[in-house]
Amino acid sequence: MGAVVIAALVILTTIGLLLGGRHLYLRLDRPGGFECSLRVVSGNVPGLGAKFCAGYAGPEVARLYWRRIARPGAKVRFALETVRIDQGRRPRMGERLAIPATFTIIPVEIGDDTQLELALPSRHLKRLIALLANS
Repeated sequence: MGAVVIAALVILTTIGLLLGGRHLYLRLDRPGGFECSLRVVSGNVPGLGAKFCAGYAGPEVARLYWRRIARPGAKVRFALETVRIDQGRRPRMGERLAIPATFTIIPVEIGDDTQLELALPSRHLKRLIALLANS
């Protein structure tokens, strides 16, 4: 019984270290970025659905490059000028189960009738505005 508990703890610790390592890698790979969540409102983006997915968005030559934190998967690049910061809003009641009430949801309109929503902590809005100003 004790061996099973120790094996489970080793497995959980390994998984935690891998996830933490990926999180640190994303921060170092895209300095000046921020943690956020992304979802598809209309249209189709391969690997991304209608539910918010936690990720990390970092600057990349006049674009934002978003990647999932928890596991490798969808990578989304969109031009900074497609971010509609003036249309930001607070999460609705039903959305508060997926993202905290302290977040701001900002629409992102990428071409061909595809619309995304970027949810980020309100404290990171200044960072996004700085990226928009520098583009």
